Amino acid sequence: MSSREMDLEERREEVSTLGSTAETAILRIQEMECILDQAKGILDTLDAKREELNAMKAKLALLEAYYTSPDWREDFDLDEAGMLPENLKRGVLSEDGIWNVLERCREWEK
Repeated sequence: MSSREMDLEERREEVSTLGSTAETAILRIQEMECILDQAKGILDTLDAKREELNAMKAKLALLEAYYTSPDWREDFDLDEAGMLPENLKRGVLSEDGIWNVLERCREWEK
């Protein structure tokens, strides 16, 4: 049980001394307030992340240009030939990796 749910349970106990109509209204309002607070928090987080993503647009354009350039193919071929260090992070040489990220970004722009 989350702390919000525990708080709600405690409030239910507090209002049990009130009449049933007021008690029901208080509990309903408190529950809806919890939902509203959670939704606002999630939306605030999404807004912040959307702003971060928008700030990345220029870098994403560079990533896409690299992905479609002869440089990417050359780097890919060097990797396939075993000419790059084993400990080199090479996620950008995965065709699906870049494509999936770019597609996900396009989806978020909609």
